[in-house]
Amino acid sequence: MAATSSSWAEFMEQIEKAQSAAALSVIEQRLFGRKDGAMTLAMKELKELDESARKKKAMELNEKKKKLIDAIENRKATLASPQDATLRKEDALDVTLRLPRKEQGHLHLIPEFYAEVEEIFGRMGFDVMESPEMETEDLNFTQLNIPEDHPARDTQDTFWMKMKGKEKKVLRTHTSPGQVRYMRSHKPPFRAIFPGKVYRKDADATHSPMFHQFEGMLVDKNVAISNLKGTLDYFAQKFFGKERKSRLRPHHFRFTEPSFEVDVTCGIC
Repeated sequence: MAATSSSWAEFMEQIEKAQSAAALSVIEQRLFGRKDGAMTLAMKELKELDESARKKKAMELNEKKKKLIDAIENRKATLASPQDATLRKEDALDVTLRLPRKEQGHLHLIPEFYAEVEEIFGRMGFDVMESPEMETEDLNFTQLNIPEDHPARDTQDTFWMKMKGKEKKVLRTHTSPGQVRYMRSHKPPFRAIFPGKVYRKDADATHSPMFHQFEGMLVDKNVAISNLKGTLDYFAQKFFGKERKSRLRPHHFRFTEPSFEVDVTCGIC
């Protein structure tokens, strides 16, 4: 059940009264968590409305979402820099307490990256779909309109598995098979990202035979390139920093039309 108007007001009140960054983080997760966040669930329920009601409700939710995000960011800024010289109560030093236990180890860079990207797209209502690393030839190529004589199917470009039976299998060359699986089990409108390892027979100074890839898919009515640009702008600023700018640069890819490269401004230049 999506949150009501009074629920949004309660969230706003909780944000204004939050006394620590940790408390704000809990509120943020309850709002924008990719599985059961209040805003995420409200966005998912839009598909149950008719077109006119969906547009009106979507505008209301986007406006409410912006206000909530702005309120969280403003509260974070306030907590980070107290306006008076007196320490906040939770920052005061209690000499009777034991020292906190030192944390050992930390997340590897790659799973940390996964978590951050999934969280950012989760705020925009994207599902996360993981699929097998070993795929059938049909899902990896045929269902994506890659013909049998295409170079990508050659043994010098793809890792083919020696399997018993007639069905040929490969180490996936992209996470696109996940899109096929997702579309078979979901009805539009929908939006989802597809993270994971992919494998190609590239091994030189700038390529690895295994690398990590994210693909995204949004299917709905009245969706344009401007929606893609807005999504990438939001991601670039949340992941790299508010000062970053992005642009779409037309490029030729054999599998998509139209096709673009994405450029993001440098943060150290």
